[in-house]
Amino acid sequence: RHIYSSMGRHHGKPARGRRRRRAAGLTTWLCVPCAPGVVVDALDPAMTAAMMCRRQWVLGHLGHATAAWTTTTTAGTQLLGGGGDAVVRSPETWDPPGARSVRLPLQPCFDGSAYCLAEYRVAGVPIRRLAVLDTGSPFLNAVPRAAGEPACLADTDEIFAGSSGVVRWRRGDVVFPGDGAGRDDPELRADLVYGVPDASLLRAPHGGLFFGLAKRRAPRIRPTLLEQLGSVKALSVELRPGPPAGSTRDDETGGSTSISTDAGVLTLSRDRLIPASTDALRIVDLRQYGAPVEYFAARARRIVANDRDVAPEALGGAPIVVIFDTGLTGIEVSDGLAEALGPLRQIGVELLSEQGRPVRFAATRRRNPRFVVTPLALPWGHGRVHIIALGLAFLDGKRLVVDVDDRRLLVEDLGIEPAATT
Repeated sequence: RHIYSSMGRHHGKPARGRRRRRAAGLTTWLCVPCAPGVVVDALDPAMTAAMMCRRQWVLGHLGHATAAWTTTTTAGTQLLGGGGDAVVRSPETWDPPGARSVRLPLQPCFDGSAYCLAEYRVAGVPIRRLAVLDTGSPFLNAVPRAAGEPACLADTDEIFAGSSGVVRWRRGDVVFPGDGAGRDDPELRADLVYGVPDASLLRAPHGGLFFGLAKRRAPRIRPTLLEQLGSVKALSVELRPGPPAGSTRDDETGGSTSISTDAGVLTLSRDRLIPASTDALRIVDLRQYGAPVEYFAARARRIVANDRDVAPEALGGAPIVVIFDTGLTGIEVSDGLAEALGPLRQIGVELLSEQGRPVRFAATRRRNPRFVVTPLALPWGHGRVHIIALGLAFLDGKRLVVDVDDRRLLVEDLGIEPAATT
């Protein structure tokens, strides 16, 4: 069984410094350092050579060349601060221009242990049924063939749930096609920064490609997908489980992905999706405890573990925070809390809505084949907060709605029985 985990990524440590040049030819790329914390518009006449990646046209023979530098950007493209601490927004094209949302089909993948985007295109390369839909991570990933252009960001060492490797940061045209439900089905296109994991990450047990939806980040973290899609204010993830109909092997990732009919949909919206009058959960920003991104998380009032009631007061008073993570198969529990609870056969969590209404989630090992518990060793928090990450064992058959800019979320039951994994 493939068990997918979202937590523990976004390590973001710069990889060993390198400059890359393509083999001899008429055009070579040279990526020079960008000014930390700067977002530069390509039309800004004050832009300097140190702020951007440029294309070098080599004239003459090697060893006797003269170089003329021209920018690689198109009008209006915004470049990135090398420190990753600037808000980055990319030009977007909605087709038709008046569209307010785009619907991206989902399919079960990796033997039913995750949901993947049916298709999106990066630098002209289609990514089909390979990228795990992940509300617990921030980045858009692509396969090595989608090389695009340099992003003026150094490679980083990333940790994918215990597996580590290098991610190269590139820029390119990304297309999110709609679900094809109607003739005028909207499509979203943008020039984005994305991560290309190396072979060790692509083929790792918990590695692969991820379609991350966490928007806000700590300064050291690379630009997030939703940060760059500045007009997207909200999202909805509808998970409709169904048995996979077959599988196919991908040579680049080394993984086997399931093929089935559409089993859900991700909606990216330019408008709020939760009415102001609806009683929702308030998102807690875990960056105050040192988290790398603002997860879709809410504070728990209490938990029930193996029929035993556990309140935060019994754990030294540190708050218990629940993260809703579609990139996780089972459940992850931070080390200190896992030790206090012991081996789990069942667990329930109770949260309070904005108006004080109890909101409950529960799962048991006996009734749920996805109920796989993993201790979570966090490099942040340090006992000041306890974390429970709920994955598909709790979210399958539900709709997760997040007004990202308003920091509100809602989980609705679709009335569908979760499917078993193999």
